[in-house]
Amino acid sequence: MARKMHTDEFLRYVAIPLFGFGVVTTTGPRFMGFALGRASPEKTNLYWFSATPFEQTAEAIHQYDFSADTITADDLYAVHSIEKDIIRFLEQLKTAGQSYATPTFIITNFDPKIDENFHKSITLMSEMVNHSAGGRQTLVHLRKFPKRCLDRLSHEVKLIEDGTYTPSTECNEIPFKDVLELTMTIVDPEQIKAEMKGLMMCWTGLIKHHVEAGNYTEIKDAMSFNRFVPLLSLFPKLATMLE
Repeated sequence: MARKMHTDEFLRYVAIPLFGFGVVTTTGPRFMGFALGRASPEKTNLYWFSATPFEQTAEAIHQYDFSADTITADDLYAVHSIEKDIIRFLEQLKTAGQSYATPTFIITNFDPKIDENFHKSITLMSEMVNHSAGGRQTLVHLRKFPKRCLDRLSHEVKLIEDGTYTPSTECNEIPFKDVLELTMTIVDPEQIKAEMKGLMMCWTGLIKHHVEAGNYTEIKDAMSFNRFVPLLSLFPKLATMLE
């Protein structure tokens, strides 16, 4: 079993961030993703990372016989099996009952307007959506509140208060055309910008809630949003959105 490390340690090894995706809901924020990191001068690890206000971990899920310092974005799709290894890992999460909630944003460092690799990534990003839990409900809410994260969160709070909010735990629950619609929605830069505002609010708000409630066991390992920013900064566009 791969050793789990704190994301602070993981950041020392990262060479190429691949994908970051976040879940912004009333049940709590989470930021996850994949990156390539240096294992040795000749070997590179594929890492999975995950962060919430109260738990931040990363682990190597595959190793390759190439240097992270010489790989290019084109190589990722033309030569190596990274796509298959990511999908295999997503299947393992689903089989183990450890699936994540459906992302409300996905980010890469590819520019969707000029970089062909962004379009090559759409299939893989669709797999990340398809392997998540609650796609149908997420799509309904995103259609109702496009690029309006705070309004969507307020709506979810009202549903919870009314006793009608029941997040789904089912994966692969929507047809491919809806998976593609959801994927294209959550990679939109304006959608990502709106979600970042919600992520910051939910992150700080959840910690504040536990502090005010006196839940000191919960908060003893809490990561402040300022300490969380370096993980977001693997994707410079996210850091820019916080300015």
